[in-house]
Amino acid sequence: MRLSIIIPVYQVKNTLERCLDSIVGQSFRDYRIQVIHLKKNRGLSSARNAGLDKAKGEYITFIDSDDYIAEDTLKMLMETLSVHPDYDMLEYPVMEHFGSPHPHMLQFFTKEYTDMLEYWLRCKAYRHTYAWNKIYRKEVFNQVRFPSGMNFEDSLTLPLILKNCQRVATTGMGLYYYCENPNGITRRATAEDLSCL
Repeated sequence: MRLSIIIPVYQVKNTLERCLDSIVGQSFRDYRIQVIHLKKNRGLSSARNAGLDKAKGEYITFIDSDDYIAEDTLKMLMETLSVHPDYDMLEYPVMEHFGSPHPHMLQFFTKEYTDMLEYWLRCKAYRHTYAWNKIYRKEVFNQVRFPSGMNFEDSLTLPLILKNCQRVATTGMGLYYYCENPNGITRRATAEDLSCL
């Protein structure tokens, strides 16, 4: 199996169908659907970690259950990885805050980085440390998991992932829709959450 898609699910009955439809409707089909039931809700990080523990794909990606991806996104990204098997991580565009009065397009040029500090600073990766909108080689998660019980866990995890990367790339192909959710973690974050970063 080429790709494992990890979708944490909790109280998203209004958006889950849209998310799943965007995946099932992809022209890329080399993935498997498996439902993992956790005994207790321990948050987003624990759900992602449970998915990582079960993942069988050569590559891993995350999609939050209140978001979705554009048509043919996975096909374009996986074709890029087939041409460039040395990429440990591939980042693609995001329509941020889709559905809000002020959506914003996070766009990328096609570029490779072998210096992770250059990627962090020149690509301003510190501004888009999202776990989603990236496809990862599975091995970059060796000894890396998301910290439980914290908001903005992506910001703490991406630097650890980059330590396991030799080459990362950005592309202008594909599109992730990061949808505005008034009940989402980001909207409920506190100053204390930000002080942990």
